Amino acid sequence: MLELVRCSNCAAPLQPPVGAIVANCTYCGFQTRILGQAAVTTAPTRLAEPVSIKAAADIFIPLIAVGAELPASCTETISTSRDQQEVLTVELFAGSETTTARALVSVALPLDQRTPRGVARAKLSLSVDSQGLLTLTAAELGTSNVIRRDGLQLATK
Repeated sequence: MLELVRCSNCAAPLQPPVGAIVANCTYCGFQTRILGQAAVTTAPTRLAEPVSIKAAADIFIPLIAVGAELPASCTETISTSRDQQEVLTVELFAGSETTTARALVSVALPLDQRTPRGVARAKLSLSVDSQGLLTLTAAELGTSNVIRRDGLQLATK
């Protein structure tokens, strides 16, 4: 008699191949170790360094903390730093210190609408899958203007 194997994280049904010792959940990305008929949870993958954006005056703002269990995600609203700004530049880093942070990507989001300084203009969404691959999406609020970057590799532990 076959026993249904479920994900140890979200309880979704898994379909591991015959003889498999590990199965990845297609819903949450969690890795479950298979022992005989029982599923045993493996230690979760964690982020080895924080993911930060660089703000004015070289200040790093952590968005996803070091040690965060993967998969992980966050969403932030970004405001303009000057009046009538035409482009919103987002610089993403692995790390949170000026001297040691590693640049991951810089994206320039052209703004269709000009506003005074300090007005929320874009939504920034980050997601890191269970293998440490980062996806960045920057979208101007109130428009269909979107930039997306996929497959940025982060260090995991």
